[in-house]
Amino acid sequence: MRSNVPAGFRRVLAACSLALSIAVLSSCGGDGSNRGSGGKLTAVNATSLESPTFITGSPSDPAMAFVTLRGGVVRTMINGIPQEEPFLDLSGRTDVDGEQGLLSIAFPDDYAESGLFYVYFTDRQQNINLVEFERKSELEADPDSERLVLKIPHPKTQSHFGGTIRFLGEYLYLATGDGGGKFDPRNNSQDRNSLLGKMLRIDPRRDGDEPYSIPEDNPLVGKPGRDEIFAWGFRNPFRWAFDTTTEDPHLYVADVGEGDLEEIDYLPLAEARGANFGWPGLEGTKPGRGEAPRDAVMPVTVLPHPPYCSVTGGVVPVEGESAPASLVGKFVFSDFCKSDVMTIDPAAGQLKPAKTGISVEMITSFGQTGDGALYATSLSGTVYRLEQ
Repeated sequence: MRSNVPAGFRRVLAACSLALSIAVLSSCGGDGSNRGSGGKLTAVNATSLESPTFITGSPSDPAMAFVTLRGGVVRTMINGIPQEEPFLDLSGRTDVDGEQGLLSIAFPDDYAESGLFYVYFTDRQQNINLVEFERKSELEADPDSERLVLKIPHPKTQSHFGGTIRFLGEYLYLATGDGGGKFDPRNNSQDRNSLLGKMLRIDPRRDGDEPYSIPEDNPLVGKPGRDEIFAWGFRNPFRWAFDTTTEDPHLYVADVGEGDLEEIDYLPLAEARGANFGWPGLEGTKPGRGEAPRDAVMPVTVLPHPPYCSVTGGVVPVEGESAPASLVGKFVFSDFCKSDVMTIDPAAGQLKPAKTGISVEMITSFGQTGDGALYATSLSGTVYRLEQ
């Protein structure tokens, strides 16, 4: 493997070789600007945190953001200002070798009332953990409330963990990597009895003696395979997003490629149910290993190697007081070594990536708060606010 960094930011090629230090990697990016419908678009250094991996807003406070740090800490920010004490500290529970770490956090719509939230991290045995906690206050979680919802074995490699969890309505969606290895040697992504290389959909709340429940309309309920599976055939869907700006919800998946192509998939969520995204038979639009599934979902956009190496989605900004006007409704994404912040807008027929003029080095995620503020996190230790 050519990876020594976490999921979705791997294989820094050519000028951004993995052999280079972070200082040299930083030369692959830099702030810029773009003229959009709302004026000049800029990336402003909001704060510095240690190896941030993910950022998202709070359903209970439009000005609050939660940032996961790779080493296991969750920090809160209010109006872009980090609070002094950690919201949650899982230090020592995860490794930062390879592509491991605390990778994301998600809040259900009823968070203000229930206080429940969920984190996605790799444990010290390299397994994927989905864990529920309850908040003690707006700025502090209750560590004693920990409840394991789901553990997914991932023992063979330190790569391809996926990493994003998001709610839509009452259900939690999570995307897992294929378990690592060249061209998915264990065929996890096509094995419907494996939870690796999949998009899963569950209700994570306790159901009697069961740690979670499964929607009755999940595609494999009553059929061969794991009932948790919503879609399959992924390599390493590190960052993905819902598009709720359309009449019906759509799904964007930024799936990290093997050696030739990065891919972005986009389709109505209803059509993604039970869909096969093709890996390892397809790498983007190119043949991979083995026979390509006849019904595979084809990407709307592919990014060639070089100059790209590890696509990093992504968010679809919605309107809000602080939302950058020119980005609303578009899929905002980047690449770990190319660093340009780009957009596509399939609903408007724009499938070729459009550069915004902004460049963020070692990017790990995008996220939006309830007031519309749009942020990007960099593994180099910076949280940026995208302003217009």
